[in-house]
Amino acid sequence: MSIRVRSYKGPEDFERIGHFLVKTYQPGEKPGNWLQPRWEYMYYHPDLDESALNRIGVWEDDGNIVGVAVYEIRLGEVYFQIHPDFTHLKSDMLKYAENHLYAELDDGRRYVRAYINDFDTEFESIAKLQGYKKCEDTP
Repeated sequence: MSIRVRSYKGPEDFERIGHFLVKTYQPGEKPGNWLQPRWEYMYYHPDLDESALNRIGVWEDDGNIVGVAVYEIRLGEVYFQIHPDFTHLKSDMLKYAENHLYAELDDGRRYVRAYINDFDTEFESIAKLQGYKKCEDTP
């Protein structure tokens, strides 16, 4: 395996990520990754901060997408799309989000709100070890 992370490159990546999401969809299972229509919704949302698209992280194994760290509308709100065979990337993806997908408060402090599925206790543990706290007051 030769896994590498790189920045989102534009329309070619849009299609490839869409195919990745379709390929990793598991009917009848808890939805782990976004469904492809949500990716399309995010990308074409009128309020999307398009200036930050190049900050989306794409993980590849021998040229195949195996993970994506993405914001939805604005930086600071991060979602993780992970191939089920590459869950060992979770810690690296969270660190990538901290360095590339953060937002800044008025006082200059950075923040990341990492959206992790409630059933992904492994990822919750990783986030906790990296200093994150679970917010119970969000929908």
